[in-house]
Amino acid sequence: YNIRVPEPEVFVLLKLLILPRRKDNAKRMKDAYTARTLGEFLLKRIDRRVFMQTLFNELPKGWQKKIRSVSKNHFPALLDIVKFRPY
Repeated sequence: YNIRVPEPEVFVLLKLLILPRRKDNAKRMKDAYTARTLGEFLLKRIDRRVFMQTLFNELPKGWQKKIRSVSKNHFPALLDIVKFRPY
């Protein structure tokens, strides 16, 4: 069998992006916890931090805005690497 899993940084950003869409509060809180704990682990490594920043910068601006908004409450450490860039 071949199993394909996303890069952990992609997983974190996706969890943050879809978090507001979750109707079930328990699932929303579980996703927030997962994104934060995995994200905090990844941010400790400079190579992973740079990769997450690169991925974030390649996302559509609307998605970036949503992720920043969600991160304020659920993963504030991410805000250090996804600062607003007006380009």
